[in-house]
Amino acid sequence: MEKEGRIDFANCILSEEKKVQVVQANFFDAACIWWTELGRSRRWYGKSPICSWEKMKKIMRSQFVPSSYHMRNRVVPLLYHNEFFGKFCKLQQGLQLVMEYHKEFLYLMDMANIKRSPEVLMDRFLFGLHEELANKVQRYRYVTMDDLVKLAIDMEQVQQ
Repeated sequence: MEKEGRIDFANCILSEEKKVQVVQANFFDAACIWWTELGRSRRWYGKSPICSWEKMKKIMRSQFVPSSYHMRNRVVPLLYHNEFFGKFCKLQQGLQLVMEYHKEFLYLMDMANIKRSPEVLMDRFLFGLHEELANKVQRYRYVTMDDLVKLAIDMEQVQQ
């Protein structure tokens, strides 16, 4: 999982809308999927698009920065990592939407400092999905974690 990128607009003369576009152009993985879904959702509910850099920052932080973020900057004992590793191993989708499950998956993976091959991580993600949803997803081809998550989100929306 990549860390939060930094873009310094202090010395730039850009409109608020251009700032949003610059940041959006640098999204990848879960952030890209999330941004697309957020835009669709806002259009569906008749809300205006996000055109303010401050509003975008606030929404991104609420979506991607866990409330326990401050703990990452401390020296953390091994037991702390083991606690997150245990939670990661037991993680199930439960009542969450796929996007929420994916967010927690990435958070626990980061906090437990898990470094595994993409194939192993995709298998673990698939294992945590609802069985019916996982069975449907496995019928299709996916190569990357992004493909898998997008496919699961699409399948979930079809089910609803």
